Amino acid sequence: MRKRRTCLKCGESFVSGGAANRICAECRRLNDRWPLPELLLQLQRGVMRRNGRLIGAALLQAGARRRR
Repeated sequence: MRKRRTCLKCGESFVSGGAANRICAECRRLNDRWPLPELLLQLQRGVMRRNGRLIGAALLQAGARRRR
């Protein structure tokens, strides 16, 4: 469903292609030009949890820290 939304990156209003589309076309182009390694993205996003438990790569990183 097409709906007018606010871009989560720049704050400008844009016509979204659906509920999962929260970043405008211009910001999406900028993101595509600056590829970041997955680990850096995870550090920027913070620890991922589901029902209080670590999930995904955050779980692997926590396990690696415990082994040191």
